[in-house]
Amino acid sequence: MINNNQKTILLMGQTGSGKSSFGNFLLGRRAFVTSNKCNSCTTKTVKETSSNDKLIDVIDTPGLSDSEGRDQAHTQQMLDFVKDLHDNRNKINLILIVINFYNKRLDEQVKNMVLFLCNAFPINLSRHIGIVFTNYIDEDERENNDGEDPRIPSQEEYVPTIMKIISDNNHEELNLDPYMFFVDSYEDDRNSREELKRIINLTKSLSPIETVHICDVKYKSVEDVFDTETREEEEDDQIVTIKTTYRTLKYTDYNGVVTYGKREQYGVDKNYKKKELPKLKEESFKDKVSNYLLDVGHTYRSMVEVGKINKESGYSLSALEKMFLLVAGYNASKCEWEEKQKNKNK
Repeated sequence: MINNNQKTILLMGQTGSGKSSFGNFLLGRRAFVTSNKCNSCTTKTVKETSSNDKLIDVIDTPGLSDSEGRDQAHTQQMLDFVKDLHDNRNKINLILIVINFYNKRLDEQVKNMVLFLCNAFPINLSRHIGIVFTNYIDEDERENNDGEDPRIPSQEEYVPTIMKIISDNNHEELNLDPYMFFVDSYEDDRNSREELKRIINLTKSLSPIETVHICDVKYKSVEDVFDTETREEEEDDQIVTIKTTYRTLKYTDYNGVVTYGKREQYGVDKNYKKKELPKLKEESFKDKVSNYLLDVGHTYRSMVEVGKINKESGYSLSALEKMFLLVAGYNASKCEWEEKQKNKNK
């Protein structure tokens, strides 16, 4: 049976950040496996209930920057675990990014982690995310810094970058006062106990995250990019216009680096149309009459010449000979006329 009062904290962090030890500190018992070595002891996502407060559940996840290169598999397993919880109405209330206090710079892995969280939890993430600095010793650090609170440099280095990533990607207003905690998971000191109370009270005050997206653990986005090529071919008495569409996958990782997959044919569209015969030059009525009269004139001149020849030969030409002379005379008359036109136009 689902307890609507049950609250859940999700821990994320790099290998070696003290995440599992901090999880045990929250639980009040040794439930998560810890190690002082560089490789990650946590190989799968685990949920345990706090001994300090039975209404608080803590989820420990495998550390990122795993020495054996298992980040992608670990992150995918974590997301599947959280999605299953969400689908069963056991939702996340608070996400804590665990960072070793002695890390002076925000590593790329932490930035990628925040970008991944932006995609996985796209709504109101800034209201449900906090930063925990582990291995923090209040009194000793204060003495080494001439009374200056050593938490200030950490806050100035990490907080603006993390919150800006959330603001830019989830279009949320920049929260200049995020949840920050400084604890020493190995010492029972007053500061750590106070921070533990703050975390518990904050978790109880938060409503659950309502939306969890399944997203790619390696790529922030995967988009289809389409382009087309068009060519024409002739088939019998038709012209075929062939339009080929190609698709390429565009991958954008969490650092904004863009790569492209293989260009593949997506679809082909053919359009058929009949060939257009060349149009003959249309003559005007005036040109037709003029050409007709010219033909009549050439024929008349040819007939006159045939008549003369026939008369001179004593009217002995046969019909075939007369036809031959008529055609020859017509062509001669036409050629003579065209020659005159050329000379006239010069």
